[in-house]
Amino acid sequence: MRALAGSLVIALAATAGVVANPIAATAADYPTWDEVQKAKANTQAAAQAVDEIVGLIADLEANVEAARAEAERRTDELIVAQQEYDDAVRRADEIQAQADEAKAEAEEAERNAGQLAAQLYRTGGSDLGMNLMFDAGDAARTDELLAKLGSMEKLVERTAGIYEQAEEAGNTAQSLADQAEVARAEREKLRVAAEQALAAAQAAQA
Repeated sequence: MRALAGSLVIALAATAGVVANPIAATAADYPTWDEVQKAKANTQAAAQAVDEIVGLIADLEANVEAARAEAERRTDELIVAQQEYDDAVRRADEIQAQADEAKAEAEEAERNAGQLAAQLYRTGGSDLGMNLMFDAGDAARTDELLAKLGSMEKLVERTAGIYEQAEEAGNTAQSLADQAEVARAEREKLRVAAEQALAAAQAAQA
């Protein structure tokens, strides 16, 4: 009996040992407190990194949008400047054409005035008064001289009118030439503004 009892005690002890081993193995698989804290810290760091990346992307998108808006604004400025430049070019050409026409008119008026002056000289205007006095007794001669005086008066009036036209045309030509020069200067300024606007638009898109 003692031998049998001893065998049972030994068997029970062995069985208890076998049952206890799985419990100990299972408990060893749980993470420690430090491991849990490290995992939490790593998760927070990863989340923070994600937030930073999202923020950087948002900043980049904002910068791209700002650059696009700046490019559009500069492009609009370029379009306006180019239109103003084209208008200035057209106006300068028109004014120059008017100036050339006025100059030609002034030169023509001066030529006509010169021709009339030569005609007056050939008529002998300075001697008409003296001839009229000497020929006072001759009615036919007097009428002829008076007719010449009337013609000379008309020629003088016409000559004065042509000289006035020549002077006016010359002044107009000079005024238009000055306006053309102003328009050219404005055109050059607008051309520079257009180039600067284009360069700024290209820089904003780069």
